[in-house]
Amino acid sequence: MFIKSTNSYLSKDKAIIIIETLVIENETKNQFFIIINQRDDGVVVRMHPMIDIEKTNGVKRSLAEIGKQVLSEFEGTKIGKTNLSDFL
Repeated sequence: MFIKSTNSYLSKDKAIIIIETLVIENETKNQFFIIINQRDDGVVVRMHPMIDIEKTNGVKRSLAEIGKQVLSEFEGTKIGKTNLSDFL
C-alpha cells in the first residue's frame, strides 16, 4: 500500500484545508481530496463529498493518518464520533 498527500490548499478564512491525496493498493490507484474543516464544535476530517470512490482500507487509513496529525498538532484535541476507529 502506498499513501501520499501532495498539494494542500487553505481557504481565505483559514477554516478549511483541502489536501490532494493518492492511495495505491492492489494495483488500484485512487486520487481524491481530504477536507479538514474547522467548525464551532470542533474539527472534521473527511473526504470531499463531490468525489465518489470506494472506501478501501487504504483510503480509510489516509483519512486516519491526517486525523492523527491534527491530534498531535493541537494539544487537547479529542476524537469524537468516527467510523475509522480500526485505523487510529
